[in-house]
Amino acid sequence: MSRDQQLFVPADFAVPRTLVADGFRLEPLGAEHNERDLAAWTGSIAHIRATPGFVGRGWPPVEGMSAEANRADLIRHAREFEERAAFAYFDAGRIDYALR
Repeated sequence: MSRDQQLFVPADFAVPRTLVADGFRLEPLGAEHNERDLAAWTGSIAHIRATPGFVGRGWPPVEGMSAEANRADLIRHAREFEERAAFAYFDAGRIDYALR
């Protein structure tokens, strides 16, 4: 198996679909989160771009992104989750999404 074909997690690993704890509820990120996801990260662009691991990556775009482009990105995240290639979650329990 090539490095590109290696599994992100073992085949028998049960990837959690939800995680509920005090103050948050995580669920796989998908198109249904578009409005809240877009509001969350566009309100925090400077903070995200200055965070270690994001510096110099060019994401998020300084100018933001349209709702349609963000929805397409969320569909990609959902597909990656189903393919077990990556696991992006959305905090569906939060009301205030802006980073402070």
